[in-house]
Formats: sequence, C-alpha cells, structure tokens
Amino acid sequence: MSGLDEEELSLSASTLAALQSFLTEQQAQKDKFDELEKKAQERFDATKAAEEENEDEVTMELFKEDWQLSQFWYSNETSEWLSRQLLHKATNDTKIAVLSAPSAFAKLRTMFPPSLPNLKKNTYLLEYDPRFAVFGSQFLKYDFNEPTKLPAHLRNTFDIILLDPPFLSEECHLKSAMTARWLLKEDGSGQAVICTGAKMLEFVPRLYKNCKVTTYRPAHSGGLANDFRCFSTFETEEMKWEEE
Repeated sequence: MSGLDEEELSLSASTLAALQSFLTEQQAQKDKFDELEKKAQERFDATKAAEEENEDEVTMELFKEDWQLSQFWYSNETSEWLSRQLLHKATNDTKIAVLSAPSAFAKLRTMFPPSLPNLKKNTYLLEYDPRFAVFGSQFLKYDFNEPTKLPAHLRNTFDIILLDPPFLSEECHLKSAMTARWLLKEDGSGQAVICTGAKMLEFVPRLYKNCKVTTYRPAHSGGLANDFRCFSTFETEEMKWEEE
C-alpha cells in the first residue's frame, strides 16, 4: 500500500475526537438506562415485598361472618386439619383451589413448607365476598351461579381442591361440582375434599368420582350447631373413609 493510501485511510485528530465523544456519549446513555432499570427493579421488589407483608398480616380475625352469605368460619383446629390434607402430597408444582372456604384458605397460607416456594402463587381462593380481595392475585371472584366463569387458563390445571358450598341445596352443590370438574386435571389425578352439612350425606358422593364420607367432623369457631361432615375422593393417614 502506498503512503498516499495510508494517508487517505488514517483518521484526522478531529475525527478521532468526534468518534471518541460519540462512544463516550453512548456509554453514558447506557449507564443511565442501566441505573434507571436497577432503580425500577428495586422499587418493584420493595412494592412486592410490602404487598406480601400486608397479605401475611391478614387473619380471619379481621372478618366478621356474614350470615346472609351463609358464612361460618372453621375453628382453628379444623382449618389446620383441612390444610394438612390439602398438603399431604404437595410438590413445588402442586396447584390448590379453595372454594367458598376462606377460613381454611387463610390458615393454609401459613402452612406452606419453605421447601416448596411455588405453592403460594399456585394456591387460589375462589370466593364471592369481595373483602377477600386483600389476598391479591390469589383471590378469584367466584359465584356458584356461574360455575365456569373463571380465567380460561386455569381450566383443568388443579391437583386438589377444597369445597364448602355456601348453601345446603342440591342446586348449589351441583353447580359447585361443575366448578370442581372444570378446575381439576382431566387425567383423573385431581382430588377433592368437600365439607358440608349432614343433610347432603347421600347427594354429595353422587357428584364426585370415588367420593365417600370420612370419619372427620369439621367444627366452626362460632359454635355452629349443624351436623357437619367431610367427604373426600382420597384417604390420608389422618383422613379415613367411614366403614360401609
């Protein structure tokens, strides 16, 4: 290459300075965006942590029973017992739905094993009472009169559900069972626990495959006098079917 060619290809001092200025400006802009992204993530993390902290402070003591909605909270012992059954074979991928039983849901949230961090986001309360929207993304507004009016992506994705239909009527139980079938996995692995009055003793087992009444008797914190029974489609060490 001739000296003339080398001279033509070399950059002048002013051009080099302009190029360096451009590169410096580009790096400064990138650094600024990186800093803004970092601050945004920090704000998001702080907000999320605050929301989770607020949710963790929610207890059933904050909610009075609304008898017009047929609300009767479980005793602490019953809520714990039901939660143990829901968690009896839980893995980090297990999805749990609690229908019309907010007192059991509130207790369940306190019993997730630390070794299964995904359980919290995979557990939902389906409830008509809007007060329970304080549970954030875990709350789904649910009306048994519209049994499948739920987010489409949840269909046939749940491993286990707990139901306590609000009314002792065949219509209410039938529609609640429709919701259960819509939610549970289609491969037959889905399981259900159903709590309701003894009045429905013969009707409930007809709505769920392999469903039988158990020996457990749910109790309520307000001393509800009605004879309550627990049904299930499976057994655990604690939950056994009554002998026929």
